[in-house]
Amino acid sequence: MVAKRDDAVEIQFDLHTDGEGWPPIPVEPIWCTPVAEGDQHYIVTNVPIHALEVSRGDVIRATRSPEGPLRFVALVEQGGHGTIRVIVADRAEVEAIAQSLASFGCVVSDTYIEQLLTLDLPPGVNYSAVRGWLLDADAAERLDWEEGAMPPSHRAEH
Repeated sequence: MVAKRDDAVEIQFDLHTDGEGWPPIPVEPIWCTPVAEGDQHYIVTNVPIHALEVSRGDVIRATRSPEGPLRFVALVEQGGHGTIRVIVADRAEVEAIAQSLASFGCVVSDTYIEQLLTLDLPPGVNYSAVRGWLLDADAAERLDWEEGAMPPSHRAEH
């Protein structure tokens, strides 16, 4: 994740839980920075853990809810980053898997769930190579993974 900037605000993303209770929280707060004073547009500054609609660097629209917090309304513009979530099967392999994925240029972050990693795929990362590595590791039952928001530039690679 990225350190919070002084002008960052927390925006609430409503999550939809599946039949197995995933994700384990109903709302994910994500730090974003305002595009302009008084505007409803914000840039996502950290990597989402559960919200599937956005990635770091995306421009979103948010409005203040009747309860008070800012709430995500819509994606306005993709910023070129992609997001992947990885659940590592064996706790002892978390560091090795994180290092392998970082070697592709991914920014790997741990989360509040011990074996769950988030991957930020900046523009220019070879997504085909990352995806191939993940597919191999998944087939070897080392991990399970899920794509979040992915820009067209990464999707075109596979």
